[in-house]
Parts: sequence; C-alpha cells; structure tokens
Amino acid sequence: MGLRKTSTFDPLREVVEREHARDLPGLLRQLDEGNADQRRWAARDLVAHPASAAALGRRLPAEADASVREALFVSLGSIATEPAAAALLPLLRSEDAALRNGAIESLAAMPRAVAPRIAALLADADSDVRLL
Repeated sequence: MGLRKTSTFDPLREVVEREHARDLPGLLRQLDEGNADQRRWAARDLVAHPASAAALGRRLPAEADASVREALFVSLGSIATEPAAAALLPLLRSEDAALRNGAIESLAAMPRAVAPRIAALLADADSDVRLL
C-alpha cells in the first residue's frame, strides 16, 4: 500500500506562549488552575519534584477527574518519600472508595516510606484503618 500525496496544506498554527512555566511553581499553579488535561500533565511532571508531595496529596480529595486522580496517585507512588506517604495516609479514612483504594495501591508501592508508620496504623482507633 502506497502513501497518497495530498495537494492541500494545513496552515501553520500560531505559536502560543505557555500559560504556566514548567518549573515547580508553574506546575503547582497548573495543578490547581488548569483544565483536566493540564492538571494531569502537571501531576505527571511533578514527579520530578519530590517537594511537591504535599501539594499532590492536597489535590486528591478535590479532584473529580479520574485520569487526573490516577496521575496524582502514580506520581505520589513514584516519589515514594515519607511526605508522599503522609499525604496519602489520611485518605485511608475517606468515604470515597476510589480515594481509599488509590491510596492503598500507592502506599503499597512505597514500603520504606510507610514502614515507620505501620505500628501507629495497626494501633489506630478506627478498625477500618487497621484492616486496610
């Protein structure tokens, strides 16, 4: 099968300045202010900035888009630091099953970051938290 050559050309698109810089402050703004695609890309790109773990965790309960939530969980699981684990642990008490399950999966990917908190989790007053 051969390629067909067309006689029409698509016009060039205008170069548009980025709304947010691709540095840590710009990505954090995009995470809070952008549309779903922009928030998802910001969440993915923030994995390069471990200091963003708390901001990624704060965004999770407010995020309605499932693909953005998934990117947030993946980034936190990849960062895998104690602050990332601390951002996920409160979600074990969430009434939202998707948040709870996402937190469990991400926490399972960071055993070293969760290890110092296991004793406290096993002694938690909430039996659901102990079980999870």
